[in-house]
Amino acid sequence: MTMENLDGLRRIAQDSVGRYWVSTVWVGATFETRVFGVGGSWSGFAQGYGSLREAQEGHMELVARMRETEYPGSAEKHRTRL
Repeated sequence: MTMENLDGLRRIAQDSVGRYWVSTVWVGATFETRVFGVGGSWSGFAQGYGSLREAQEGHMELVARMRETEYPGSAEKHRTRL
């Protein structure tokens, strides 16, 4: 797995879910997932993780929950870009 340099941060994963963008990065002391978007219940959500594995799993779990919230009962499948 490679991490992409992003202005001093290292991006672990990113996804789009409806009107939201989900990004998980290494911020130097911890890993952090943030949800960006205008309005809505997920906008501004943030979660920290202590390890790369936790960050990857947490990102995928969050994206799955968001997809279920945004598209209830949908069989829509997307691939998380790690």
